[in-house]
Amino acid sequence: MDPTIPTCEHKETAFGRRTKPANRRSSLPTNTRVLGEKVIYHHIPREVFAEFDFPGAGDLANTFEFNRLYIPNRQADLAECRKLYPAMQSFEAWLRANKAKF
Repeated sequence: MDPTIPTCEHKETAFGRRTKPANRRSSLPTNTRVLGEKVIYHHIPREVFAEFDFPGAGDLANTFEFNRLYIPNRQADLAECRKLYPAMQSFEAWLRANKAKF
C-alpha cells in the first residue's frame, strides 16, 4: 500500500489500494447485449473531468476518483441492499426497462 495515500476503515475493510481499470468495464458486455450496439469504455482522468464546463465538475471528478482509488467493488454493498430491498433491480433489468432512453 502506498503510504502517501490516506486509508480509511469501512465495514471491516481497509481501503487504500488502486483498482484496475478493468473493474469499471464490467458492465460493458451487458450494455452491448441489451442496447444492441457496441459500448466502449473511455477513462477520463480526474484532472480532465474536473475542467469540464458545468457546475460541480470538480466535485464530481473527486467523487469518481475516490471511488476508483478506495472502493475496489460494490458486491458487499449490493448484497446488503438486496437484503434490505429485495425488489431492487439488477443493472441489466434496469437497463432493459430504460433502453428507450438511451
